[in-house]
Amino acid sequence: MSVPSLSLVWLDRRAREVIEREAARRLLRETGGALFGYEANEGVAVVCAFGPGPHARHDFRSFEPHPETTRRLIASVRDASDGRYRFLGSWHTHPGGRPAPSLADEQTAAELSDQPGLLLPHPLLLIQATRIERRKARLRGLRAWRYSERRQLVATDVVPVEIKDRHCPDER
Repeated sequence: MSVPSLSLVWLDRRAREVIEREAARRLLRETGGALFGYEANEGVAVVCAFGPGPHARHDFRSFEPHPETTRRLIASVRDASDGRYRFLGSWHTHPGGRPAPSLADEQTAAELSDQPGLLLPHPLLLIQATRIERRKARLRGLRAWRYSERRQLVATDVVPVEIKDRHCPDER
């Protein structure tokens, strides 16, 4: 049975801008980054989004964040928000593809869910699909997925919002 409280993702417009900007920077390779925020009554609020960091690996069909960059971000966001925000999961692009999870995405969600120190039973995954037109990336669709109790990624609605009282370190 899925957890009903995972039904919505509120995405702050500035976090969305980070995702759009980073997605447009890479035409043919996947990119991504970390997501931070908090659990809310009917879902989760994404307040901060970050880019890939300087040591991430970008391939044609995969993206690997640099673990140390993510660890530093977790501490930095926790400090900037006085502990209100936590690591929620990640976002990445599917260049020329659809905003649907791959087998590798399912495996990544399972690994995050199973990591004991992370305390993240229902990781969030945002997938930004792009298409290439005349050497420019066009944003095609953004879709949210939450890892359920049935150990599968479940599509989740994204609601754009503006969160006025944000406490994010410099989002890059």
